[in-house]
Amino acid sequence: MKKDRNIIFILPTLGLGGMERVVTELSNHLVQDNYIVSIVTLIKHTIQYDINPKVELITSDIDYTGKIFNKLKIMLNLRHNLKRLKLEENVFLSFGERFNSLSILACRSLGIKEIFVSDRNNPYANNGYVNDKLRNALYPFAKGIIAQTTEAQKHFHKLKLNENILVLNNPIKQIRYKGDSPKSHTILTVGRLDKLKNHEELIDIFTAINDDTWNLVIVGGGELYDHLKSKIENNPLQHNIFLEGPKSNVDDYLNDAEIFAFTSLSEGFPNVLIEAMSVPLACIAYDCKVGPADIIDHNRNGILIPLKNRELFTSELKQLMNDKERRNRLKNEAIKVREKYNINEICRHLVDFINTKMM
Repeated sequence: MKKDRNIIFILPTLGLGGMERVVTELSNHLVQDNYIVSIVTLIKHTIQYDINPKVELITSDIDYTGKIFNKLKIMLNLRHNLKRLKLEENVFLSFGERFNSLSILACRSLGIKEIFVSDRNNPYANNGYVNDKLRNALYPFAKGIIAQTTEAQKHFHKLKLNENILVLNNPIKQIRYKGDSPKSHTILTVGRLDKLKNHEELIDIFTAINDDTWNLVIVGGGELYDHLKSKIENNPLQHNIFLEGPKSNVDDYLNDAEIFAFTSLSEGFPNVLIEAMSVPLACIAYDCKVGPADIIDHNRNGILIPLKNRELFTSELKQLMNDKERRNRLKNEAIKVREKYNINEICRHLVDFINTKMM
C-alpha cells in the first residue's frame, strides 16, 4: 500500500473493548510506520484509549438507541464526516458487524468502493433479522472481509458474502511480564461475569477437584457478580475461591498465576487467552465457537476440551494441577504466541491483503 494513501478506520466507539483496542493499536502502529491514518467513530462515547496525536480523529455526538431512524441518522452523519476527508487515495476499514452495513451504504453513496469490513463477533451469533439481511445484501459490495478466525472465514464463504476474506487475528496486548518470578498455586480466569463466560461451571469444576492447596481467582465484573458471590459463600472451598471484580491491573494477576482456565461457551476471538499464553501460563479451554481452536494446538501449547464435556475438563485440569512438568512443557510452547500475534506481523498481513485487492 502506498504510504501517502489515507487509511480510515470506521467503528462505533473507542470505549473499552477488544475491537476498540485493536483499532487503536493498528492505527498507532501504522501511523508510526508513516502511513496517514484517520479514525471515524459513529456514536457518542468517552474515549478510553491513548491515540497517537498523528492520527486524525473524527467523533460523533449522536447517542445510540438502536432504532431505524437513529441508524439512518448515524449513517448520514458518517457520510457527512467522510466528505470532510480527502476522498482520493483512501482505504476504508469498517469494524463492527452491527454497523458495517451502514459504513458500506455511506461509502457507496459517495462513490467510494475501497471499503473493507471486519466482523469481530462469533459468526454464528444472532445479530437480528434486519442486520443479517443488510449484511447479506451489502457485504458483496465490499473489497473484502477481515475475519478473526478460520471458522468465521469458512462461514462467510458458505454464505457467499465475499470472495476476498482474510483471517487476521488480533494483535497481542502489551503485557508487563515479570520473567521468572515465583508463581503461586493459582488458577486464573478473566472475563465478563455473564452466562456465556460460564464462570459458574468453572467454580463447580474446581469444587469437584477439591484441592485446597490451589486457589481459583476470577477477575471481571458483570450481571452475575452477586449470584457468583453467593455461590462462593456457600461453597466448601470458599476460602480458596476469589471473586475479584473488574481490575485494571490484570497483568499482575496473569503474572502471579500458574494455570489459566477458560470455560467460555462463545467467543469472537479470545484475546485474554492469548495474553495468558504469552506470560506464559499453562492454559486449558473449552473448544467453543469460535477462537480457541485457532489459538491452541491441543496438548502442545495448551489443552482443548470439547465444549460442555465437564467430566473431561475436570480430569484434565486436575492432572494439570498435579503435573508441573506438563505445565512447563505447555508453557514453553505457549510463549511463542508473542511472535505469532505480534503487531508488526498483524499489520504486515493487513497491508499485504489490502494491496492485493486494490490492484
